[in-house]
Amino acid sequence: MNETVATTRGVRPPAFALLYMAWGLCSGFLTIALGYELAQAGVSVAAIAGLVGLFLFPQSAKLLIGPVIDVSLTVKHWYWLATFATLAALAGIAVTPLVTASMPLLSALSLLLGIATAVSATATTALMAQTNPVSERGAVAGWQQAGQLGGQGVGGGAGLWLAQHGAGVEGAALLMAAIILFAALPMRRVRLPERQAGLRLGTQFAALGRTLLEILRTRKGALALMLSMTPVALAASANLWSAVADDWGASADLVALTTGALGGVASIPGALFGGYLADRYPRRAVFVGCSFVSAVGLLVMALAPHTPGWFGTMVLVNAMLTGAAWAAIGAVCFECLGSVGAATMGATFSSAANLPVPVVTMIVGAVQTRYGSTNMLLAEAGIGIVGLALACLVIWLSRPAPERNPHPAT
Repeated sequence: MNETVATTRGVRPPAFALLYMAWGLCSGFLTIALGYELAQAGVSVAAIAGLVGLFLFPQSAKLLIGPVIDVSLTVKHWYWLATFATLAALAGIAVTPLVTASMPLLSALSLLLGIATAVSATATTALMAQTNPVSERGAVAGWQQAGQLGGQGVGGGAGLWLAQHGAGVEGAALLMAAIILFAALPMRRVRLPERQAGLRLGTQFAALGRTLLEILRTRKGALALMLSMTPVALAASANLWSAVADDWGASADLVALTTGALGGVASIPGALFGGYLADRYPRRAVFVGCSFVSAVGLLVMALAPHTPGWFGTMVLVNAMLTGAAWAAIGAVCFECLGSVGAATMGATFSSAANLPVPVVTMIVGAVQTRYGSTNMLLAEAGIGIVGLALACLVIWLSRPAPERNPHPAT
């Protein structure tokens, strides 16, 4: 009698830096390298902003992507499909002239790039939930942030450098494609059982919905969702570094260096340290601690001398602190994921974490316009500390009641 044994084989935590890297590389390349070259070619800022917005839109639509992954092909199949779509989009950008007349095509390619990288990231999260034990989830979260944040620095810094030194956007785009193809190689060793055939979609979606409700009804799941929406360690002010750098007397070169490649590299040790802590101590406590220190970093930058040296130093320090906090909240959320519905649940946490970012960015931007950059930093730090205090209060109030001894000593 022949027996078929389904084997499952995943990858070690460091490999997730590569598997998650595609989004970071493409984000840095599109927003910094391609955006700069389009501006130099005379394309309007509004058109460039629209292109970037189309790339970012699928990140807020992951709730639509997750269920499709959960009820159809394996996550390995989805990852490879997304990778090849990413390569096709980058190749299309490489051969498209950078002129205003090409913006409709470039915008469509940017949307494809955004969808493809969102799918690959969601599939990677589901892979982690299906193959890696809970004891490794902090390390995975740390390497995830290292890949994404480091990738942004490489995609923006190296992409712009290549574009400016003879290779052009086409050379930079092809380099991104080559790195992404190399980064996908760990997926080759993954072994997953095939999905059960013959199940109706309605049945699968109903089971998926029940699984999600069961997770969110638990204290652990509900607190993870709440913490992911807490407005702390959002890097909202970091989105405005280039706009406010003059208040520190920072040059364009210093801004490009600290917010590009060097900033991405600085975030890596923070992310790995945050993930390391999250596997050794209570994960919610690690997130609270890392987030509080991140808010303190903003306070220090606000109160320190406004000089170029302090600007460069604190931008890098805050990048490192943000990486640690993001790894910690990733570990809190990853801890809740099981093998069923992982893509959808991961997408739910990801979408929730992104909700406060544009709101707080608009708030601190308005504060900066009216009261200056120092108060902008104080405002973000204050919002974070208040949000963190409220979250801690909810955690304390929802703590399990102590068990009573049914047979007290007499």
